[in-house]
This record gives sequence, structure tokens and C-alpha cells, in this order.
Amino acid sequence: MNNYDYEQEPQGAESFFDIKMDKRTRRFLEAIKDLHQPKILEVGMGQGQFLKRIAKSRPDARLYGIDISKTAIETAKKDNALQGKFTTGDAQRLPFSKDRFDVVVIMDVLEHLKTPKKAISEANRVLKPGGLFHFYVPCEGQPFTLCWFFKKTNLLGLRDFTKINFGHLQYFSQSEIKKLTNPHFSKIAVTYSAHWISQLFHLLTLYLPKIIIFFWAEILKENSVMPINQKSRAVQKSIQLLR
Repeated sequence: MNNYDYEQEPQGAESFFDIKMDKRTRRFLEAIKDLHQPKILEVGMGQGQFLKRIAKSRPDARLYGIDISKTAIETAKKDNALQGKFTTGDAQRLPFSKDRFDVVVIMDVLEHLKTPKKAISEANRVLKPGGLFHFYVPCEGQPFTLCWFFKKTNLLGLRDFTKINFGHLQYFSQSEIKKLTNPHFSKIAVTYSAHWISQLFHLLTLYLPKIIIFFWAEILKENSVMPINQKSRAVQKSIQLLR
């Protein structure tokens, strides 16, 4: 079960540390360079960070987006730099007709879904014949990655860290991703970026702040259930130490 609150913490916002988005945007623009006025659907658009970048580089593109978070969609609709048709909905049951889009892009969404196979099937359904399905997914189940190591060892209690803090339900390996896409798409090009430098960068900029908050919350939780007399002794002890 995914208890992550997408209304309280909607995704897809601009981030100072999100340098990876530049590389992702370049790869996507390269993939659609031969398409004229492409009709593009982003599934799980969040607040529209990625679509905004596409709009800037490809003003001819017709942009559509869907996200499960009403908060995220409302934010995107209010953004004057982002023009398109955006709606709330489920990636596993897209509210669009068959053969409608030239491109479907899914950015860091499949790992949040209970049945990612349905989302891929839906992407295939709404794509025009010969359309492009372009997606990104963290392979947290890939052997010898940092996330795989945390799940195997539970180092510092971080086995379920991405589930608790980011809402991840799936931990894909590269081979599992290919198995999911093979039934629907005949031509598959795969690019990996799971090198250790990138993982360490994400650990420092994305994970570390969450880890600090996570451990601080645990400390506060323990203190909140401490009996009153123990709290008093703890306060007295800390005052004595300060002296």
C-alpha cells in the first residue's frame, strides 16, 4: 500500500538540484526532433516541470498532461509559462481515446504504481500507430546500486526509505523493465545512467535531507512517548552537561 500523500507533497516542481532534468530534456528533444507539431501526453506530469521545458524548446508541440494530484494540476494550470490541456486522472486508466497521441512520456511514475503493467498498456492504447513511448524509471532493484544495497542490508534502517519518503512501490531491475515493455513495443532503445557518481549525487542532494528529517522525526517520536519523570531527568541531565 502507498501512503504517500500526493496532495500534501505534489511532485514535478522545479528544483535547484534537479540537474538531471537537463539531460532528460535533451534526450527527449532528440527523440522527437523529426516530429512536426507533435501531440504529446505526459502521464504523471506533477506540476509541469518537464512539459515547461519542452514548451520552451518546441513551441509547435501540443501539450497534454495528467496527474493523480489535484494540487499539482491546479498549480500547472496557473503557470503562465505552461500552456496545454491538463487534467487529473489515473495512469492505469487514462481518460483518452485510442490512437490519440504522437508521443506519451512517463517520468519517474511507474515505480509509484501498484500495477505498472496497466500504465504501459494504457500508454500503448492512446498512442497512434508508430507513436513514441518515452519513459524514465529508477532501477532500484538493479544489483549493486545504492538502493539495492540499502534494501538488501537495511543499513541505517533505510530498506523502505524510498517507499516512505517518495511513495515508491516498485523496485525494478533493467531486465524487468524490458519484460514490461516487450509485449507492446517492437523497437526498444535503452539508455542507462545508474553510475555511482550519479547515485552519490542523488544521495547527497535528494536523499540526505530526507534522511536527516526521517531520523529527527524518529527522535522526536521517542521523546514524545517518554514518561514525564524520565523527561524531567533527561532535561536535568542535559542542563548539567551544559554547565
